[in-house]
Amino acid sequence: MKSPFFLFVVLLLLPATLPGTQHVVSTAGFMFAPPTLTVSVGDTIVFSLSLLHNAVEVAESTWNVNGDFPLPGGFGVPFGGGTVVMNDTGTNFYICEAHIASGMKGKIIVNPVALPTTTITLNSMADQDGLTGTTTDRIAKKWSLKLYQDSVGSGIVLDSVASGSTLAVAGLGAGTYVAAEADSLSWTHFSLVVNGVSQGATSQITWTFTVGAGENHTVTFLNTAPNMIISSGLTFVPDTLTVDNGDTVFFVLSPEHSPREVSKTTWLANGTASNGGFDLPAGGGTYVAAAGGIDYYVCVPHAGAGMKGLIMVDPIPPSTITLNSFADQDGDHATTTDRVAKNWSLKLYEDSVGSGIVVDSVVSGSSLSVNGLGPGVYVALEADSVPWSHISLTVDGVPQGSASQTSRSFSVGSAESRTVDFINHVPNMIINSGFAFSPETLTVDSGVTVHFVIEQVHTARQVDSGAWASNDTVSNGGFDLPFGGGSVLMGQAGNNYYVCVPHAPGGMKGIIRVMVEPSQGVLADSVADGWNLLSLPFAMPDSAVAVLYPGAESPAYVYVAGYSARSSVANGPGYWIKFGGAQSVSLSGLLVSLDTLPVQDGWNIVGSVSAGVAVPSIQSIPPGLVISSFFGYDMGYYTTDTIKPGRGYWVKSSGPGSLVLSSDPGAAPAVGRIRIDPTVDLPPSPPDVGGASQNRSGGLLLRQNYPNPFNPSTRIVYSLGREVHVNLSVYNVIGEKVATLVDAIEGPGEKMAAFDGSGLPGGVYFVRILAGGESDWKKIIILK
Repeated sequence: MKSPFFLFVVLLLLPATLPGTQHVVSTAGFMFAPPTLTVSVGDTIVFSLSLLHNAVEVAESTWNVNGDFPLPGGFGVPFGGGTVVMNDTGTNFYICEAHIASGMKGKIIVNPVALPTTTITLNSMADQDGLTGTTTDRIAKKWSLKLYQDSVGSGIVLDSVASGSTLAVAGLGAGTYVAAEADSLSWTHFSLVVNGVSQGATSQITWTFTVGAGENHTVTFLNTAPNMIISSGLTFVPDTLTVDNGDTVFFVLSPEHSPREVSKTTWLANGTASNGGFDLPAGGGTYVAAAGGIDYYVCVPHAGAGMKGLIMVDPIPPSTITLNSFADQDGDHATTTDRVAKNWSLKLYEDSVGSGIVVDSVVSGSSLSVNGLGPGVYVALEADSVPWSHISLTVDGVPQGSASQTSRSFSVGSAESRTVDFINHVPNMIINSGFAFSPETLTVDSGVTVHFVIEQVHTARQVDSGAWASNDTVSNGGFDLPFGGGSVLMGQAGNNYYVCVPHAPGGMKGIIRVMVEPSQGVLADSVADGWNLLSLPFAMPDSAVAVLYPGAESPAYVYVAGYSARSSVANGPGYWIKFGGAQSVSLSGLLVSLDTLPVQDGWNIVGSVSAGVAVPSIQSIPPGLVISSFFGYDMGYYTTDTIKPGRGYWVKSSGPGSLVLSSDPGAAPAVGRIRIDPTVDLPPSPPDVGGASQNRSGGLLLRQNYPNPFNPSTRIVYSLGREVHVNLSVYNVIGEKVATLVDAIEGPGEKMAAFDGSGLPGGVYFVRILAGGESDWKKIIILK
């Protein structure tokens, strides 16, 4: 067989850089990859072959029968590869001469090169402000667009759209074209943008240009009209528009938006019920504003998302805004009967606080009413000061929930009456309810400030107990507050009697009981090696586990239907905390003499107060809650009749409720106390951290098997604190039980079970024990 040697020489002498697109044909075993390749005239084929293969062009008939006779004048690529330029259209068949018998062949389809074409795109845009320098206020506007060849006078219309915002014409050759847009009354052409370049202010509605082949050009016609509203996402821009009676309003919107006029009530609720006003289709339209007042409108598909706006039609009746300042006695914004007017600084701004435009203000008053206001945006503001806290606002009679904000911004229309009430709170507040102080008796600590927030017809004067009892007003030299009240710093312990000077004869009086400063408590205790049940007996500024228990090896674990870790502790619950050895613990803080501890149905860990509490004296909510004995922990569970400070205790409840612990033995009347029903069940084990059992409770304990890993057998040791039914089983990693080692009732004590894994494949398994409602598990490993 002869090889086309002369072709090899030609191929090897081809230049390194060839015209057209380059394609690669390689080999995959005894196959060309890709076996079929489609290219264009002038493209280059690089054959990247091994030294075992060549590529020789053959006739289609030869190729079909896997023959090896070269095509006269065809290409030939030597063993190892080479390069071929495809200069003619058609299909080229080729083979590997050495392996054609096994079907190693391919073909190259050569197509003619597509001639480049030009695309011209026309756009029509509405511009809100009619300025060439701003671009963010533009949106597509449907209009009549046409593309002419040569000139408008030629009459050769290449393509057009009667009502559309875009016209794209492709497949154009080189030549001269004219873009044109129709115009209409009220609209003004003010500029064009050609290929992204603004042409400046111009009212022309055509643009002539000459283009070459393979180009893309755009012509955008810019139009404007007065009183235009566009859409920006889910917002009307502007969302408030002021026009004169009889003006035309232009809505130029995205196709997914449709504006509809609604009532104010529907507008506030983001509803879509029509009030019989304008109702424009998707994309917008125009309407003529009539009569004075406000037209409220929404986008029908997007009203629920708050897409709405206002059109104010002059003349517009003025509105009134009233600001009020209230003190709330209990700090609960949901209760309203414990509020009274509070003198404070009130201001009403126009537009924003930052605008500095103060419409009206009052330096020290409880109410500010401003009338004669036109439609617009206003900001109501109330000054704030320590120790007062803003807790809520009520706008037009509607509470805004818990909010600490001191200002409120809102839009106002025509002929509206709007109110904003600022609700404030401070601890130790005394208000008046008619002709009575509330509360009539207030107990505070020494050094605390008491705030009298009372009506302007009342005062507060301190008197001695004799004058107080006889409803007299003779001062004893103590505090004497003016009409409307004020603040008093409470000093020495004792009773402070006071009256309202104008209304003391009618019995308007009260008492402030001042207690000594809350005393500090100190607890010196010790913890054992391992797990301890603890609680926080004092009120402390920093209750992080790392601060209170620097020797702890674990976070604090709280139990609510299961364990969860905490980095700090709180008054009330009990916690598991692990230590790496026996050590001393010292805690100090404000005494906690009374605490209410929530419990759930089932097992709970509860804490303590600052002094010991006898279990029989504990109250419950609801009264008579049935619970188990209290279990403490010291290397095992034990029952106790005293809740000791700093310790935690397990208790099982018959239902949800609360336990009330008090260090005052006379604070719990017998009718509200718990009922104890001892149980034979022991509480759950301590947390299992890192797979190692931490249970030293005398209840269920599953130890790690030994040896581990093992082959083929191992020993599993466990201990029981009482007689229970035991199930000890082994599972594979997908949860299938592979062996049951124990399934019987067993007495208390330490037990051992052997496990032979010789019939199982090597890998990870799990041994699980169930005993009397408790469970535990360990990971074991068979090595083979």
